[in-house]
Amino acid sequence: MATVPFNATDQDLAEFMLGKVAVNVAFFESAGAIAPGYDESTEDWTPALIEETKAKIADGLQWWVDTLELQNSVHSLEFEVDWHYADNPVTTPQEPINRPSSDFTTWGSEFFEAVGFQNASASTFVDNLETYNHQQRIANNAHWAFTIFVANSENDEFDTWAPGGPFSRAFALPQEKLIVLPSGRPEGTVAHEVGHMFWALDEYQGGGSYDTTRGVYNTRNTNAWNNPDPNYVHQPSIMAGSAGVPGSSLEIAYANHTSSDSSLEIIGWRDSDGDGIFDILDVPHQLQGSGYYNSATSEYIFQGSAQVGTLPNLNPRPGESTAAGSLRNDMTINQITHVEYRVDNGDWVQLDTAYNSYQVALDLAIEVPNTFSQIELRVVDATTRSLDAQTGLPDFDTGVISNLFLGEASQPTSTAFSGVNGFVRYDLDRDGTLGPTETSGLAGWTVQIVDAMGAPLELEDGVEPDDYPTGTDVDTINPEVTLSAIGTGVDNHHVTTGAELQASTEWHVFRHYLTPTWSFSEWTQQDRRLRMDFTSPVATLSLDAISDSSAEYGRLEIFDNNDNLLGRYTTDALSSGTWETMTLSRDQGDIAYAIASGHGNTDVFLDNLRFGAASTTTTDDAGAYHLPYLPAGDYTVQVTPENGFVMTTPATQEVQVVSFQANIDFGAAIDGPATWTNPINQFDVDNNGEVELQDALLLINNIHNFGERELPIVQPGFVPPPFLDPTGDGRISLQDALAIVNDIHNSQPSGPGEGELLVGPAADSDGTAQTEPTVPDAEGESASFDANLQRHLIDDLVWGDPNQEFLAQNHLTKHAHLASCSLQPTLPEPPNELVDLFLPLLAKLRHANRL
Repeated sequence: MATVPFNATDQDLAEFMLGKVAVNVAFFESAGAIAPGYDESTEDWTPALIEETKAKIADGLQWWVDTLELQNSVHSLEFEVDWHYADNPVTTPQEPINRPSSDFTTWGSEFFEAVGFQNASASTFVDNLETYNHQQRIANNAHWAFTIFVANSENDEFDTWAPGGPFSRAFALPQEKLIVLPSGRPEGTVAHEVGHMFWALDEYQGGGSYDTTRGVYNTRNTNAWNNPDPNYVHQPSIMAGSAGVPGSSLEIAYANHTSSDSSLEIIGWRDSDGDGIFDILDVPHQLQGSGYYNSATSEYIFQGSAQVGTLPNLNPRPGESTAAGSLRNDMTINQITHVEYRVDNGDWVQLDTAYNSYQVALDLAIEVPNTFSQIELRVVDATTRSLDAQTGLPDFDTGVISNLFLGEASQPTSTAFSGVNGFVRYDLDRDGTLGPTETSGLAGWTVQIVDAMGAPLELEDGVEPDDYPTGTDVDTINPEVTLSAIGTGVDNHHVTTGAELQASTEWHVFRHYLTPTWSFSEWTQQDRRLRMDFTSPVATLSLDAISDSSAEYGRLEIFDNNDNLLGRYTTDALSSGTWETMTLSRDQGDIAYAIASGHGNTDVFLDNLRFGAASTTTTDDAGAYHLPYLPAGDYTVQVTPENGFVMTTPATQEVQVVSFQANIDFGAAIDGPATWTNPINQFDVDNNGEVELQDALLLINNIHNFGERELPIVQPGFVPPPFLDPTGDGRISLQDALAIVNDIHNSQPSGPGEGELLVGPAADSDGTAQTEPTVPDAEGESASFDANLQRHLIDDLVWGDPNQEFLAQNHLTKHAHLASCSLQPTLPEPPNELVDLFLPLLAKLRHANRL
């Protein structure tokens, strides 16, 4: 399903011509001279004229769809047209075609009143138009949206507006996304104006110029009439010549479904590497996370996240080279559709789950052979794949694909970043060697780069306004960076400090000068920006953007020494008094300077500049740590053990960062003898990193076999799992299994569920008792079972295992278990409360074929 592009705001309505576009068409009917101020009616819509005009619009839209199909790309284009106000024209006091073209905001405002806007007037026209387009985009599940206003010109010989306005015939507002069209104009005119919706420039004399650039690639208008190259051969183009004039450039282009290279590039249709994916979407997804091999279940466990990638949007802003421009948000309509994996360089396998989202959280358990060595994971947009010429099936070597995650059977791995990476892991056997089954990570541990004295190495630098008195000029106060205020709205380049209640750190922020003596805290994208030039290129920097009003945005851009844009960060919409840290990083360490400002016609405060690598971090939930963006060199990495733990590997280790990357793991264990309670998660009996019903069943199986009992001291040389004492009381009992069930129950989301199994008496809607519980059968219907068998269901679930899959995990057969049980005293029946708690969960497991 189409949706608003990733990173798009409400005003980003048509940036590149791909995907699904909502088109809103409105015809206008003059009311006639029925009152003072009303125009005389010279045009009247008839059903035949309405259908004829609709057909021309549809053909002009379809021309772009057909033209894209000739571009040898994997992309699609769809126009979803809302004809309601074409079939039911909007009544206006004016006769639009008899008015100057500039009057469109007057008679056009009648449309916004018709669709329910409370304040519809010429002064609110642009805001209403952008709001309406966005609303229609959402309503039609589209990526983009624009509107077409049509004035009846049937009785006007030349389809022209009255003199006095800037346009004689059809025209477009590229920034606001509106086409204004006399009804008599041909299909080619419609196609031409639709090009403008996606920033295409006029190429005829009196229109666009060779000197102008526009579009997501900031493309020059090469095919313009005034190209200075005497050897340039102008191409037929939908953006050149006159529609309806035989032999014109536009008519030739329309007939042949083609246009100039520059016009197609401006609307986003550029494929630099010839892989069938236009550059704007030919950007890898981003995948990161941690994984390990669970030998008990022969599954590779991966937890992480993925996000679509974007190309920097270079579309010029107003005031730079065009009168109207985009917001320069980095957008994409690519989605993460699937996860794929391959084992030991085998064929890629696509997992069944379809995500169809821009950002996904991943929690995967992938069955793998117990002899595997490596597994690779990636996320893809399967809709961007080419078809194999021989088989007609999707070619798995094509399409938009993420970076690869490489997992190993021998040890946990995480996404590799520049700098130092690794894990802090629980060393089960305390031997100082981390084996393939020792996969439990220790979360929240501090890892540092330290100097020879063991103190954190000072790698990060910056300028913090709170370190200086109010009014201190901080342009060159740090020799590693020069700060300057740039733009036409500042009086001079100096940057000073000033007090603001909304500061992100204490109460000072960066300020610029509006006059020689008056400093101001608000930075805008248009004319007041903060530039930071680094003495030597850096790999990472951060700056806080703070809002003092509603829905404000901050922006940070980084550049290399050749003024190439390397990256861009735009905050979420910030409410008054909130702030967001903008961070941009490069493995290459080539950030020469950065520019920060407000964004999208908003302004922000800027505070707390930091640059350079951090020397301290903490481990994540998987025990992984990253100390990124370190330059090549020798470092000392130190782990600080948490209370109650001791290191089984050296807490301080030397590492050499080569080619921007190094990896080192640390091991630790509980300070004291090993116990039967899992030190990482007390309810994780099998130590697979998750608390599941299987953990409870392991205990029930053991109790069924050997009974409830005191547990012996863990002997040297034997290390759990299984961890038989979740409650830590030194015994294995049904209370341990009950504690696991309670933990699972408490971790489930609250609120009503579906398919709940009722065990024992329960009240139905009229308050009477239900005595016969039901469980779902394989088809999702209900099947009854004898309540007298309830107390035997646990035994049936544990032992009713024809494939012995559950027992095989304990390396015992059913017969061996039964033989062992025969040597034990007769066990008491489980208490009613345990049966009632376990029945729903175990029954679901059974019917899900998990046992």
